[in-house]
Amino acid sequence: MRKNLQNIIFPVIIIAALFGLASCLSGSAGPSDSGDIAHSAPSDAGFLANESSDFTVVLAGADNKVKTLHSRNKKIALAPGNYTIGQVTLKKKDSLGKQWEIPSKYLNYKVTIEKGKTVTMNVGEPFEIVLEVSSGQMEFSFEGKSGEEYSYIIVNGRIQPPPSFTITDSSGKVLKTGFFRYG
Repeated sequence: MRKNLQNIIFPVIIIAALFGLASCLSGSAGPSDSGDIAHSAPSDAGFLANESSDFTVVLAGADNKVKTLHSRNKKIALAPGNYTIGQVTLKKKDSLGKQWEIPSKYLNYKVTIEKGKTVTMNVGEPFEIVLEVSSGQMEFSFEGKSGEEYSYIIVNGRIQPPPSFTITDSSGKVLKTGFFRYG
């Protein structure tokens, strides 16, 4: 059974745990300018871009060679051709200098790059927090604006623990506490 977290009442601890991600990736924090284009741009290059943040992308071209490339100023230069994006990791620094990253699950996102043109990926914020409940397990994930899934958060190179939850009855008696599993 899949439920949207906003339709389920949980204590503030969940919202507080996720607030850092939302505020960092919502545009309130400036994008990171660290990161380099991982290869030299061909003279007939086109560009792959993301509106909201810098990113790392794992992709394959027509030759089926897998490449991991890092954006600078939200863009990557690519030779013209057809590409399949397998994964994207969105990246931003918050106002305290913490580096936030949120890697996607497998995407299978197809793009065609043309000389001198920019293709903007339709991924990332706004995020929807999705809660899945089955057999007593609660998993959560994040969905980006195109429905792509993200499963965990990295801050300064460390995977963050999933948020905890507390379920109470109407009198405030604690019925269950635990941690979500990343889904």
